[in-house]
Amino acid sequence: MNRSITARYLMLGVLLLMLGISGCISVPNSGVVPDAREGVLDLQGLDQEQLNLVPLAGQWEFYWQRLYTSPDFKSGQLEASYIDVPANWNKQLVGGRILPGQGYGTYRLVVHTDESSGSLEALYIPVINTAYKMWVDGELIAANGTVGTSKETMVPQNMPQIVLFNASSQEIEIIVQVSNFMNITGGMGHSITLGEVNAVYNVVNREEALQHFMLGIALIMGFYHLLLYLLRKQEKANLYFSLMCLLFSIRTLFVGTMIFMRWFPNFNWQLATRIEYFTWIMGVLAFLAFLYHLYPEKVDKRVVKLVNLVGFGFGMLIIMLPAIYFSSINIVFQLLFLALAIYALVLLLQPVLFKNTDTRLVVMGLLLLVIAVITDVFFLENNLQREVWVAAGLIVLVFSNSMALSVRYTEAFESSQNLMLERDIMVETMKKMNQDLETKVKLRTAELKNSVEKLNQEIKERTAAQEQLKVFASTDIMTGLYNRATGLAMLEKHLQLAERNAYMVTVCFIDIDNLKEVNDKHGHMVGDQLIITSSHIIKNNVRESDFVFRMGGDEFVAVFPQCSQQEAKLIWKRIIEKFDENNDMAALGIKISISYGLAEFTPGSGTKMSELIDKADAAMYQHKISRSNSGN
Repeated sequence: MNRSITARYLMLGVLLLMLGISGCISVPNSGVVPDAREGVLDLQGLDQEQLNLVPLAGQWEFYWQRLYTSPDFKSGQLEASYIDVPANWNKQLVGGRILPGQGYGTYRLVVHTDESSGSLEALYIPVINTAYKMWVDGELIAANGTVGTSKETMVPQNMPQIVLFNASSQEIEIIVQVSNFMNITGGMGHSITLGEVNAVYNVVNREEALQHFMLGIALIMGFYHLLLYLLRKQEKANLYFSLMCLLFSIRTLFVGTMIFMRWFPNFNWQLATRIEYFTWIMGVLAFLAFLYHLYPEKVDKRVVKLVNLVGFGFGMLIIMLPAIYFSSINIVFQLLFLALAIYALVLLLQPVLFKNTDTRLVVMGLLLLVIAVITDVFFLENNLQREVWVAAGLIVLVFSNSMALSVRYTEAFESSQNLMLERDIMVETMKKMNQDLETKVKLRTAELKNSVEKLNQEIKERTAAQEQLKVFASTDIMTGLYNRATGLAMLEKHLQLAERNAYMVTVCFIDIDNLKEVNDKHGHMVGDQLIITSSHIIKNNVRESDFVFRMGGDEFVAVFPQCSQQEAKLIWKRIIEKFDENNDMAALGIKISISYGLAEFTPGSGTKMSELIDKADAAMYQHKISRSNSGN
């Protein structure tokens, strides 16, 4: 409800601003003043209020391609033509021909007054394209630029001015020499105003005050939104709105009462005209960019690219070409803006956008500007207020767009406040949840710690079991030596290395003597002890690089890498001596003895592992037989 009321007040403010501006630019006139007829303006019989401000409009005498002064008219031999004022002489029918924009000529008007009209002592002369001289009753009272008969001899200048004169009789003769070779339009496109001094100054001061007011608003809004953009650069709408305001403020200096030219009378006319046109077309592009960044999801990028292409193309023409060329397409600039404005209105009037307050404000300002431009192009005569209408429309658009941005910021601020309130509530809720969560976490942490300890213990047990399984898988349980499968695999690998690295490997096949008799006489437990004792003696007396594995029963294999058969015999001599020294089963009447056989692997011999073992086995068998025959 509050937001709806605020929107209504804002839109009412826009309307009041427009009404106030239109009131400021209206020239007060207490009654109807007649138009001039065939070079004569008859003001006789009018009361004083009607004569306060008199637009010198109607038919003026006109002499094309002639520069006359007051003495030339005293001869009475000049043939006059007539031309409408205010209106540029372009395309007017004078002397049976349609006039072009470039050329020169002389205007003349005779004003008849009553004896009581001695207060008519001031003339307001607006912009006349593009140089002029003015005489009143034969006295030169005003000039702007240099009047010439060619482009080379004239100097253009646009600067409105007020001139004072003393009316010496009831008949006032006004002569104006005008030349134009610089602009597409020439002549008196604005109406000269005759009136009482204070009344003329009041109207002109009111218009200047209005332009200063619009200039101040545009500059303030431009720099304010530029500062907003610098503080928050992701809001590109502020940047382009600022550019639009600043471009408008620059253009305001070069239209209407020509504020800039009054400050700098000798400023280059061509450059001033370029600035006027260039800021207009660039302002249109800035407005489109502002609209795009305000509603990026709705404005078609293709339209933006097309308008930018056309706009920058016109901008280059304005920079490179003389004013006489680019001023001829002023209507194109206005139509381009109207097309863009209509597109924007159609876009913004969509229900999904128009329901927003900021969109309604933009639409209102844009609509009023469109009305002002259409009025300027198609309906307004060239008079004192023409340029001010478009400027007034622009300032209303600027004001409404500024309010639209303000509404958007207000809504964003309210949303931010609501989010902060929600955040505070959420923070309090989170605090309570955190307290409950901390308690739960502590309990859960204790449970988890116990679970981790149990898991670690289980992992240790499983790891130990796996290690035990590895031992069982590769070890003979009784003796602790490698089992048959592991021993044969290791022997195969050593034979491959010996073949590759060219060194010898000696294999010893071992058999425990008289194991069957021991088992039969003393039992298998004693036989097992015999096997264990024998295996330990062998294992403890080989080299670190050697290894021993149990083939099965009472048979063992010892492997000696990088060892010849002769060297292996020396090792076995030491082992046999150890058997004699460690005969811990002598109390049972058992002598521990072994039979063995050696076989040598030579690189390049092509001997396979099975052949090598068989050879060692055969050598062991021969050793056992020989010991049996000798009685040892």
